[in-house]
Amino acid sequence: MEESSAESPVVAAEEELRRLLDLMNCEDAQVASEREDSGRIRLAVTAPENGRLLIGAQGAHLQALEHVLHCALRHKFSWSIPVTVD
Repeated sequence: MEESSAESPVVAAEEELRRLLDLMNCEDAQVASEREDSGRIRLAVTAPENGRLLIGAQGAHLQALEHVLHCALRHKFSWSIPVTVD
């Protein structure tokens, strides 16, 4: 399910993740988003050149990125939005 409003949590999550990836020099990364039936936002990242750097040891970098994204969305919307970065 895709949401079209610029202020929707799905669009905001995707835009914020793209901004964070740009700051990490992962401009070539592709991001796909979807909202699960549970309401959780799932963001799938494909980064051909920096994939290993982006994932980190045992997914530590992805977990950190997910945490920063969660904090940014909570600040923007004033409520907790469940989000998963894959």
